[in-house]
Amino acid sequence: MKEHTGGCAVAWGRAAVRWAVPAGVVQVAGAVGELTRATARTTLRTTAQVVVRTVVLPVLEQLDLDAVVARVDLDAAVARVDLDAAADRVDVRRIADRVDIDAIVARIDLVTITEQVLREIDLSRVVRETSGGMAEESVNAVRVQAMHADRLVNRAADRLLRRRGNGTPPELPGLGPPGPDPPPGPGPPVPKDDAPP
Repeated sequence: MKEHTGGCAVAWGRAAVRWAVPAGVVQVAGAVGELTRATARTTLRTTAQVVVRTVVLPVLEQLDLDAVVARVDLDAAVARVDLDAAADRVDVRRIADRVDIDAIVARIDLVTITEQVLREIDLSRVVRETSGGMAEESVNAVRVQAMHADRLVNRAADRLLRRRGNGTPPELPGLGPPGPDPPPGPGPPVPKDDAPP
C-alpha cells in the first residue's frame, strides 16, 4: 500500500508543478539546460585540446621510443598471436584476383634469365657429351648390324656353293654367342646326277 501511496504522491506532485508553472517557463528551462550541456561539451573539448598540447605532446617528445621498444618482449607477444585463426581469415582467392599477372610477367626479363641459366648449365658441354655418347652408340649399332649381315651373306654363299660351315660363327659383341644355324630350307634345286655321294 505504501508503494501505491508513494507513486501517487509523485504523480500528484508532477501534476501540481504543471498546473502551477506556466508552459513557457518549462520551455525556457529546457533551452537553458541544452545550452548548458553544449557549453560544457565545448569547454571539455577545448580543455582536452589544451591538455594534449601542454602535457601529452611534451611527454611524447621526451619519451625514448627505442628504449620502450627494447623493453618489449616480442617473442611473448607473437606467441600470443593465433596465426591459424589469422590465416583462416585471409581470403587467398580475393588476393589472387587483385594480382595483375600480366603486369608481373611484363616486368620479367626472360632474355636475361635464359642467358644466366644457359651460362650456369654449360649447354655446349652437355651437347658435346650427349652427342659423343650417341655417336658411339650409333657406331656400335651399325657395326653389329654389319656383322650380322656379313654372317648372313657367308651362310648364303655356303649354301650356294654347297660348302659346309667352318664351325661356329664368331661371337658378336654385346649379343653373346650365336645360336644354332636354322635347319636347311628347300634351298636351290639340286640336280640328281650331281648329288653328293
